[in-house]
Amino acid sequence: LDPHNLELQKKQLSEYISLNPDAKLADIEFTTLYGRKVMPYRFSLVCNDKTELQDQLDGTQKNSCYEGYGNTISENIFMFPGQGSQYSYMTSELYQHSMAFRNDMDYCFEHLQSLSGIDFKEIIFSENESLDKTENTQAALFVVEYCLSKELIRSGIKPNAIIGHSLGEFTAACIAR
Repeated sequence: LDPHNLELQKKQLSEYISLNPDAKLADIEFTTLYGRKVMPYRFSLVCNDKTELQDQLDGTQKNSCYEGYGNTISENIFMFPGQGSQYSYMTSELYQHSMAFRNDMDYCFEHLQSLSGIDFKEIIFSENESLDKTENTQAALFVVEYCLSKELIRSGIKPNAIIGHSLGEFTAACIAR
């Protein structure tokens, strides 16, 4: 529970990476985020590969490294905006790279299309003025907010409180159930 323990953990992680060259960066990230108890002395970083990660852990590279002390665990509050926060291609990268998120979005797209005949996937993931039409904006924002919330919850980020403005109140109500 002191800075020495943090340095020891960084050293052990660096040694593990050296001894396990086939370990995937995503697996290392997942384990350090979700498989460890939150301690008061913390270290976070941004890296592109395992070599950069090891350099940061060993202290030979200090760029994009953050170390500090925090004795409290913050609460998560999900806040859902209303109309006016939409933009073309919102969540497109997450849609491309997260299968679970994509499955959630596709489920909503298919359901909405069966009810309305409107292709909301095309509306959200293109430069399309249709996104700014109220009848499209509200459904599109709901889908994005709802699916993004499910992705956060799946990742272990659970809300301690939920609030929404206007249309966001509906998303908040659905997530709170």
